[in-house]
Amino acid sequence: MAQGLILWLRRALIVLAAILAVSVAAALGFAAAADAGLLRGALVRLIAGQVGRPIEVAGSLEAHLLSRYPRITAERVIIGNPGWVEPGRTAEIGELSLVATWPRLGRPLGVTSVTLRSATLYLMRNAAGHANWQWTNPDERSGAPLVPILRIVSIDNAHVILDDEHRHLKFEGTVSAEGSSASDAALRIRGEGQLNGRAASFEITGDALAGASHELPYHFSFTERSGDSQLSGKGLLPRPFDFDLIDTAFDASGPDLRDL
Repeated sequence: MAQGLILWLRRALIVLAAILAVSVAAALGFAAAADAGLLRGALVRLIAGQVGRPIEVAGSLEAHLLSRYPRITAERVIIGNPGWVEPGRTAEIGELSLVATWPRLGRPLGVTSVTLRSATLYLMRNAAGHANWQWTNPDERSGAPLVPILRIVSIDNAHVILDDEHRHLKFEGTVSAEGSSASDAALRIRGEGQLNGRAASFEITGDALAGASHELPYHFSFTERSGDSQLSGKGLLPRPFDFDLIDTAFDASGPDLRDL
């Protein structure tokens, strides 16, 4: 009986090794084909499945997946809304560059670097509080989502249109963001435009992205002007980068604080 068990285990291990070998070969073959410009549609569908949103690439697509940190560059990218809000577009991007990390046990495919050029962002939240910028469906969460932490972000004068029915806010203007992987480089986000029909500008300064962690709060400070009113303060995200929970304190001044 013992000999039979050993033979069975040996066969099982051989079959398992063969399955793993074929799986690795298939993965390497997929990566090599993607690097060569093949399997374009399959790669776009894979990414769309990971982020839970429809994605179209109308321009060129370059992928370098045979690397510890795979890179993807695409032109004329359209990202649709997730299923928990009304159909529409979340973003139109002239040029998008991503650096990712391979999925591993307990963690999905991650993104560590994002660069956007010539982008228009259509941000919306309906009266029920469902927004197209939320990472997961707020009605189906079983716990805090493990949102990927970016280490590098570069957004140059993106055109932003915000329609927030939940907070009764409408904004249209430009937003830029810059954060590098240097340990002392703060994340800086600046924007200006029209908020509810009034001239507005804001600036956010956050901790260096290099040190951001899911286990540590992420601190930031901010200032905002709308008309003759001003708001400034400091805060933190207890669960970076889940924006559904924010702890902040602020000071405000001016003749009309309605829009702030």
